[in-house]
Amino acid sequence: LDFKQKGAPTDTLREKGLKPWFECQNRKDIDLKIIFGHWSTLGFHQDEHVLALDTGCLWGGKLTAARIDMDEVEIVQVECQQTQKPTLS
Repeated sequence: LDFKQKGAPTDTLREKGLKPWFECQNRKDIDLKIIFGHWSTLGFHQDEHVLALDTGCLWGGKLTAARIDMDEVEIVQVECQQTQKPTLS
C-alpha cells in the first residue's frame, strides 16, 4: 500500500505493483457496491461494484452526482470553473 500516491492509476504504477484498492480481488467488501469520492485524479469510474464520483470540480472539471434509487444508476454532471490549481505533492 502506498498512502502517499495521489495520481491516477497508470501503467507505470501498475508495473511497480501498485493498483487501486478497488481492484484488489481478495478485499472483504468485493460483493458490495461502493460509492466514493476524494480521488479527483482517478476521475469518473464505474464498474459492477464501484462508483467513483470525484471528477475534479475544484480543478475546473465537473461536479458529478449519482441517483442510485432506481434500477439503473443515473449520472448527472455539470461543468465547473477552476478555483484551485491541482498539486500532487
